[in-house]
Amino acid sequence: MTSKFKNKVMLRCLYIVAFIILVACEKLERSEEVPFEGDAFGFEMRAKTTLETTLHYRKIYFKPAGSNDMKVLIGSGSIEMDVFPIDSTLLAHIDYTIIDTVARTMDKLPPTQESHTLYVNPDLFSKEDYNKIVKFVKSCYLQPIEKNKIIQWLDSDVIALEDGHIYYTVYAIVYKNLAELEPEYHAVEGEDYVRVKVNNKVWASYKADDGLETGGFYYELRHDTLFYPDYEEKAMLDRILAFKNQNGESFAAKAKVLISVAPK
Repeated sequence: MTSKFKNKVMLRCLYIVAFIILVACEKLERSEEVPFEGDAFGFEMRAKTTLETTLHYRKIYFKPAGSNDMKVLIGSGSIEMDVFPIDSTLLAHIDYTIIDTVARTMDKLPPTQESHTLYVNPDLFSKEDYNKIVKFVKSCYLQPIEKNKIIQWLDSDVIALEDGHIYYTVYAIVYKNLAELEPEYHAVEGEDYVRVKVNNKVWASYKADDGLETGGFYYELRHDTLFYPDYEEKAMLDRILAFKNQNGESFAAKAKVLISVAPK
């Protein structure tokens, strides 16, 4: 056995040991389950200790009657909570319910522009589940804000939240997989893509000249006009316009006009 091979084996063993240690350091910090009309809604807060810090993340779930299956409604870092569609025609044949229209957060943005819309995926939740979720959330908002279970659970991992303030609310509940409302256009070669969000912001993900992956909301669509910062390279924009969706349609067909605007 060569020394190079031994080093590889030792390195792999160290990775395995480190993984076992990290898994072992995960612990359940808080847990709560609320019965509701035969079903249950629950909350878990877990902590995971890494080599550098301790991470906290929460899970809000729905558990149908007679089942131990925790259907995750909202998880940390997940996309179940996002903005509300600007184009109302996107929801023409989709069930949705408006819950809380009050601008409660510190930023004082309209609730539709905050990440306060809960998207319930029909692939994971039945229509009966959706109706029960809506009913439970509505019941939470019949309570004072300080006793609202949904808000308590959503804000459980928000750092340095001042007393009397909230970070999350639920503006609306939409019975749809968010990904189906946000078309993606991909490069013919490579993994670069753009995604058109329901608020008309465009998320671009591509590799820069140095090989590092770049991602962010660099563009905005208004009708058929794509607004972009004037410091962006025209060659990169031309390349993005050539990206295609799953039907073979190019992004240029959706963003027909390019207008340069100065960065704010």
